[in-house]
Amino acid sequence: MIAVDGILAPFSGGMIVSAYAYGTDEEITTAGAVMNSGTISDSGEMKGQPLMFYLSGKDIATVRFSCKNQQINFGDWTEKRDEYGNAQNFTVAYGEDESEYYYLTISWVPNAIIRELTDNEDSTIAALPEEMRND
Repeated sequence: MIAVDGILAPFSGGMIVSAYAYGTDEEITTAGAVMNSGTISDSGEMKGQPLMFYLSGKDIATVRFSCKNQQINFGDWTEKRDEYGNAQNFTVAYGEDESEYYYLTISWVPNAIIRELTDNEDSTIAALPEEMRND
């Protein structure tokens, strides 16, 4: 099982993302999660996906995904599993076919952050409340 911790880092100009094993809190290195991230500007403009990743490994039975404040989305390009759109947590059965793992994508969906930045022109990422900047 996995918990993904995505942190919006306003002072570095980007996003810092770490993945931890649920229960042991052991960090999962890039060998276990292949991540791609974009950016969100102070105006709320997105370039790329704020965070999209897939897991790699051997014989992953099930994975629990969760975030605290925003939402995540699970897509299965093989169309063999249920998809979970814009939820805070869910569990996915992966199965033994490791060739499918690349097609099981998880996206972080920071709609509340984007809405705050686009609706309030004086808002900046650095001025957002802590719960909006950490997830």
